[in-house]
Amino acid sequence: MTNKLEKLLKKQEELQAHILKEKNQLSQVERKLDIRRKIILGSLMLDMMKKGKLDENNIMKELDDFLSRDTERKLFNFPPHPKDKSDPTTVIKSSTVEIIIEDYDFQQKIALIKALRALNFGLKEVKNLLSTLPTSVIKVDSTKAQQIKHNLVQAGAKVILKQ
Repeated sequence: MTNKLEKLLKKQEELQAHILKEKNQLSQVERKLDIRRKIILGSLMLDMMKKGKLDENNIMKELDDFLSRDTERKLFNFPPHPKDKSDPTTVIKSSTVEIIIEDYDFQQKIALIKALRALNFGLKEVKNLLSTLPTSVIKVDSTKAQQIKHNLVQAGAKVILKQ
């Protein structure tokens, strides 16, 4: 390759890295604003329930129906949800399952990189995966998929399994 072409390719990589960084920063800002809106809305609802403007029993019934994760249900002293076929956390009985990362916590990016590297991905492959979300990571059998999903979620990823 010519020197000029090499310089252009290097500049292209730098620009792509800069674009990714800007997208990540914008995403973080949006995520923080969304969290703040949810906190304010929750505070308003709690205040309205305390003042009797909202029926606490109706709110708690709706909340019981809305919450699906056991960790969230525990916060409100609800019993764990029974595992049924409509529950996305149940084990999929298919022979091959596709693992898809939809999003991830930017503060845990290093942990996620390590988790993906443990799946025998190179550093460049991991960077490419994380720059094109949502992205399919790997196809494996359902039992192995559950373990990989668990590891990726622990590393800050939002993961779905697809048959």
